[in-house]
Amino acid sequence: MKIGEKIHRIRKERGYTAEQFAEMLGISTVSLRKYEYGERTPKEPMITEIARRLGVNPSSLKSDWGNDANDAIHMLFELEEAFCLEPIKVGDTVVLTLPEDLGSEDQEALARALRQWYRNNRDLKDNELTRDEYVAWKDSFKA
Repeated sequence: MKIGEKIHRIRKERGYTAEQFAEMLGISTVSLRKYEYGERTPKEPMITEIARRLGVNPSSLKSDWGNDANDAIHMLFELEEAFCLEPIKVGDTVVLTLPEDLGSEDQEALARALRQWYRNNRDLKDNELTRDEYVAWKDSFKA
């Protein structure tokens, strides 16, 4: 999902009209629509302001990994390099694992984030979280 689509989805979830949200941001409705329809990409300070107004993590708006297997595997290759993730086979399933001795604060933060993600995903499957609550958690999550 592209940044504009994410802005549009979250804005609608929060109950803001385009006019209301544009006014909150101090921009024209036309400018907001251009962001939402992908005709323009907001610069970093505007992304930060949009995220603040929507109550989400700016990273949740920016992450755009593509929509196909090629994009996904290359994203995983990047994560392998950045966090020393390693694919291993457990039975017939391939999973990603972190090294046992986490060498950096980022690796430790990622490990904590993955545990939280696991718990919330399990709660979703056990119907202890609604889909909307789960999506809202992901949008606002900060490791």
